[in-house]
Amino acid sequence: YYQDKISETQKQIEKHSSLTLEEWNKLCDKDFEQKESRRIESLNNNIKLFDNYNKMLDKVKAWQPPSKEHVGLKEFMTNQIEESIDFDCDVNYYNKPNIKVSVDVFKSETMAKLYEDLEYYTKHKEEEIKRVSQRNLWVKQLRESLK
Repeated sequence: YYQDKISETQKQIEKHSSLTLEEWNKLCDKDFEQKESRRIESLNNNIKLFDNYNKMLDKVKAWQPPSKEHVGLKEFMTNQIEESIDFDCDVNYYNKPNIKVSVDVFKSETMAKLYEDLEYYTKHKEEEIKRVSQRNLWVKQLRESLK
C-alpha cells in the first residue's frame, strides 16, 4: 500500500512541478469551486437535518406517555434530540463562504501537502517493513524452537 502511495505521490509531485501558471490558475479555480460546492451542500444538509430533528421533536413533545413509567422516556427522547440538534446542526461554519487564495498560495500549499504526504507514506512504509521483519523473526524463532 505505502509503496503504491509513494509512487503515486512522486508522480503527482513531478506533474505539479511542471505545470504552467495558467494550469495552476485553472487548478486553483477548480479547487475553490469544489470547496464552495461542498460547503453549500453541507450547509443544505445541515438545514435539512435541523428540519428533520425539529419535526421529530414536535412529535415527541406532542406524544402523551401512556403511564408514569413512560414519562422518563419522553424526557430522554426530548433531551437526545435537543442535544443532537446542538451537536449536528450548527451551520455557523458553513455560513461563511470560502476565501479564494492567490494562485501562489495555492501552489505553495499544494506542493507542501504533496511533500508532506510523501514523507508520511515513506515513514509508514519503513515502519511496516520493520514490523513485518520482526514478525517474520518471531515465526522463524517459533518454528526453530519446535524442531
